[in-house]
Amino acid sequence: MSSPNRSPNLETYPDWRDLPTVLLAAIAKRFTSIHEYLPFRGVCSSWRSAATFDNFDRALPRAPWLMYVTEEKAKKGDEIGEEEEEKGVAIGEEEEKKGDGIEGDVKRVANFLDMSNNKTYKIIDFASADEKLYLSWGGWILCVSEEIGAVNLTHPVWRTVIDLPGLDTFPEYIQENDDPLDTLHEYTHENDENGSRYISKMVLSGSPTIKCDLVVMVIWGKKHQLGFSRPGDSSWSVMGTWDGSFSDILYHNRRLYAVDSTRRVVECDIHGPNPSQIQQVFSLPNVDDRFASFDKICYLVESFGKFLIARRHFAYRNTLSFDIVEIDLKDGSHKEIRHLWNKSLFLGFNASLCLHLSAWNVVKLKPNCIYFTDHFGQCVDSDMGVFCVQNMRMRGLPGGFSCSSLTPPIWVVPSF
Repeated sequence: MSSPNRSPNLETYPDWRDLPTVLLAAIAKRFTSIHEYLPFRGVCSSWRSAATFDNFDRALPRAPWLMYVTEEKAKKGDEIGEEEEEKGVAIGEEEEKKGDGIEGDVKRVANFLDMSNNKTYKIIDFASADEKLYLSWGGWILCVSEEIGAVNLTHPVWRTVIDLPGLDTFPEYIQENDDPLDTLHEYTHENDENGSRYISKMVLSGSPTIKCDLVVMVIWGKKHQLGFSRPGDSSWSVMGTWDGSFSDILYHNRRLYAVDSTRRVVECDIHGPNPSQIQQVFSLPNVDDRFASFDKICYLVESFGKFLIARRHFAYRNTLSFDIVEIDLKDGSHKEIRHLWNKSLFLGFNASLCLHLSAWNVVKLKPNCIYFTDHFGQCVDSDMGVFCVQNMRMRGLPGGFSCSSLTPPIWVVPSF
């Protein structure tokens, strides 16, 4: 019998690096959380080769995280949560983790609040100081610099950056302005209805991590028209003009859909021979509108094969209520929705999202609700909260969340 004080014979321990790739891939596919997947990927090179983008189940529904940006002064010996994949740290370490920060050093920090467990993950120096406009689709974030007009697509975990054409390549700058960036600076400081954003919405045709015809589609400009580009393009392409202002876009079944402020819906075959051509596919009939006196913004949401138009009503930049209609693009019919049952909507400057919550035990997220973030770019006293569709009551975000963010918070799905 061996002595309990005897050192273990390391030669008898298995070398976990030599596990079969098939087995490692099978293990990787069982992870449902991105902050569990990354530590697995960071163990060694053989495990990392098995933990690929393809082996992460993107189709699995995930509760979105709330991203907000702050500036924080480092304390002596304190570095807040920088993302370190090789060491297995997911999305940055949690708040209490310590590192090697320099005392008094001010850092721009992207905070990601996971409302399912009330944990916040942080990434230091996520973007340069002048990048104050963020939009999201899934786990990908569009960063727009209001100082130099640069636009790029990035992922907060992988730190991959995909450069896109600058704002000064939109036609109205080319045609009308001697100095496009001067006009951009003036525009981004106006108080327009889309929160002083030259690009107010963004969707992708798919994840940049998979091989596909990647198209970045946006709502742009003072008139809120449609445009698109692909990585490598020298300029943004604009789509057919419209007599209204678009407020939201949706990519579904290889087509782009957009809704305007009067709840008209247009369609575009973005991958077809005429990607700039749009046509109207739905118009809501004129009806008595109990919200006629309020300012409003419309969101277009795909809900398990059905299209919803959620309309948000404001007074003095504060959200008062929502109403929802389900529309049928085939026959032009519609019906008012007064109950989302076990689903909830997440709305803001992100791609509008509908999630089925009954599949998880997510205590802090409630079904039959609309979770919304600020629309007007108010970084202090932001207009955020939760609207219950059934009783039409408003409440604050879970945990009494509030922040003074450098940019309006957005919803980000923790996926690739």
